[in-house]
Amino acid sequence: MISLAQYNKAWAIIQQWNKENRMGVYLCFYDDCCKRLNTTKKELQGLSRVRYLVYRRIVVAYALKQQFKMITLETIAFLMNRDHTTITYYLSRYELLAEYYDDFNEVRNHLTELHDK
Repeated sequence: MISLAQYNKAWAIIQQWNKENRMGVYLCFYDDCCKRLNTTKKELQGLSRVRYLVYRRIVVAYALKQQFKMITLETIAFLMNRDHTTITYYLSRYELLAEYYDDFNEVRNHLTELHDK
């Protein structure tokens, strides 16, 4: 029989392994989104507030949240070099932008069409 300390140590190792492997999956999906949107990670993680980049950031953040239901806002923020409150703002604006802005819908549709194939 193992002690509680051994159990806790083993559990911590398992949790860390799971976290690292999930991050790898998130990174692959994020890289794939960048490629499909003809954007570099550097552009998405940069400070530029140019509209086409902001739209791409919003679409990628939304895609990550939809694809991985258990992903945290902090993890998305880490991937995109943003604060978690920015990700909350992105997710809250997604539907509004989709309803009123055709140029946003072009970006959104481009990503969803490519993921559906």
